[in-house]
Amino acid sequence: MTPFRLPLVLVVLAAMAAPVCAQRPTTDSQFIRMYARPQFPTIHVFVWGDVASPGVWRVEPEVDLVELLSAAGAARNDNEDRSGETTSHLRVYRTVGEQRSIVYERELAAVLSGGDYPALAEGDVVEVTTERIERRETLQTVTQIVGAASAVVLLIFRLVDLGS
Repeated sequence: MTPFRLPLVLVVLAAMAAPVCAQRPTTDSQFIRMYARPQFPTIHVFVWGDVASPGVWRVEPEVDLVELLSAAGAARNDNEDRSGETTSHLRVYRTVGEQRSIVYERELAAVLSGGDYPALAEGDVVEVTTERIERRETLQTVTQIVGAASAVVLLIFRLVDLGS
């Protein structure tokens, strides 16, 4: 390699690395997700659970629960497991005094289809959980019931035959 090529390669590599270094967050506030217009007041809401974008969200106080859930990706179609059905539940926790407690709890589908839900407040925790209902367990249960019923019917037929 000629003496001029090595410094040129180093300069190019340094130039390529500079944007990567500049993109690293320097404060924790850069990890907060924004769903607000610039210069408008915001509140912090924590979104947990089965959503596409969990984390701390800064939203305007007028943002309602369905709008926040849509922004966080709570209504996503999870195709990971097609062998069963899913039911999603929503809970909103709020700190009153020194105690955090559930102030709202419903199935996610009922919330998204409309209804009466609380306005968001500073420090609320919105949790979305998903329960998978396996079809195999349901089919297994039906098979066990049919098998037990068949055994009882056969027992009755044999007892009737012995009595005749």
